[in-house]
Amino acid sequence: MNIDVPKNDDSGILHRLFELAHKRGIKIFPNQDLGENIFGLCVNFDGIKRIGLSSRLSLHAAIYVLSHELGHCQLHAAKVNYALYNKRDNYYDSIEQQADRFAAKLIKVLSRSAGVNHQMNIDGGQ
Repeated sequence: MNIDVPKNDDSGILHRLFELAHKRGIKIFPNQDLGENIFGLCVNFDGIKRIGLSSRLSLHAAIYVLSHELGHCQLHAAKVNYALYNKRDNYYDSIEQQADRFAAKLIKVLSRSAGVNHQMNIDGGQ
């Protein structure tokens, strides 16, 4: 999947993603130690959506991962905690694909409005 992203954040896309999360009441915790194979996660705890982002993300990856996790918050708010513990079923695969598509569309819209035309290949995973 090709996703337009900036080569640096001069376009402000990452900043705009943080603003979008704030406006939706989503708390973001950047620079987290999430383990070796987890780049981001979304949890809904006590009705408050939270996104954790790995400390190991480049700018490109942070834009993609945050967009992907915002997709989970928007599309799967009541289901994200379930998915964290059931990674081996078709439901998990389905919601990951939906979050990937959401991220691709969101980044495309933000990139267009910022006048950015760089590409990054995403292979369907985080």
